[in-house]
Amino acid sequence: LELRLRRMRAWLDGPYFPDEERIHVRSQEDLDFKDDLSSDQVLFLSALSRDLVYSKWTPEKIEECIRKTVSEIEIANKDAYAAIYWAMHTKWNGPRASSLLSVLDRKRVLGILRHARGD
Repeated sequence: LELRLRRMRAWLDGPYFPDEERIHVRSQEDLDFKDDLSSDQVLFLSALSRDLVYSKWTPEKIEECIRKTVSEIEIANKDAYAAIYWAMHTKWNGPRASSLLSVLDRKRVLGILRHARGD
């Protein structure tokens, strides 16, 4: 299994993996995304950034936090996840959000999400 994972990572990091399939996380210089979101989505990201501060940084705990925040804000799942994807990597969809966030640096994720509320 370890060998297969190493080979898979080598392929993903190599020159043959299609660039359009790569996920490019927003940089600090590219945080002008708020105007592309609805007010509910901005409110959701703001609340999510607040709630994630106290969450364990695992896919399962992040997913719980996302679901709790969706319920609290009363936003449609589709709109909530689209907001996460747009904030993180300028696409309206992507891999499982909790898995994506869990492999990224917590401070970086929280910084991007906090930008939605103007921090």
